[in-house]
Amino acid sequence: MSKWFYPIFVTVILAVSLPVFAKNSAVNAVNIDIGSDGRRVDGHAITKARRISGDALASGVVDVFVVHAPKKGGPIFIEGGLSACAEAGFSSTPKTFNAFINKLRAIHPKAGTFVTVKATANCIKVTTPPVMCGGIAGKACPIGQVCVDDPSDSCDPKKGGADCSGFCKIK
Repeated sequence: MSKWFYPIFVTVILAVSLPVFAKNSAVNAVNIDIGSDGRRVDGHAITKARRISGDALASGVVDVFVVHAPKKGGPIFIEGGLSACAEAGFSSTPKTFNAFINKLRAIHPKAGTFVTVKATANCIKVTTPPVMCGGIAGKACPIGQVCVDDPSDSCDPKKGGADCSGFCKIK
């Protein structure tokens, strides 16, 4: 056998199996988080991220754009911010989706605001914790929601618990 047989054989096997390995680590989504260190969030950074994402949706680079926060009935950050995920579109290519990610990464906010862009295989559904209400502070629920007792605690308003906290539930 030729001295080149084994090196050529191994090279061919690796070349054939390389696309299989590449598919397992495909980037099909991106998580976008914009927040702050306690100061007010740079509104221009949020606007730019929304505009870049909107352009990607309009051009088919992105098919799904899910906003985790802020959203109606969900948690609202005191200092503002954005938490979202975008998935590559059906007609998107790795080149166009990576260009979208790079545009997001090119956002340079004012001091105190951070922009985190993480490429991932897919968007995961994020469950937001329920909004707390009632209690000693008597915190009200957002419009369209009602405060219900938290069954996981030992406080029961039907059995003398006057300051029981609960969570907001859609009517």
